[in-house]
Amino acid sequence: KESLRELARALERNPYDRDLVSGMAFYSDKAGDRATAAKYATLLRELEPENAGAASLSSRIPERRAP
Repeated sequence: KESLRELARALERNPYDRDLVSGMAFYSDKAGDRATAAKYATLLRELEPENAGAASLSSRIPERRAP
């Protein structure tokens, strides 16, 4: 949880930093916060439309929310 707080603070200063956005998507997903994970995965995909990893992450997160 502390890592997520640190990422959130860093993102306040650098909201379009690809590494921070990716980290927030990944760690939010791991923590079970699907809404935040989906938000940052979508942002990462917008920042890096050619990045297959970003597209994959973005597409996987909503699937996990379904029952």
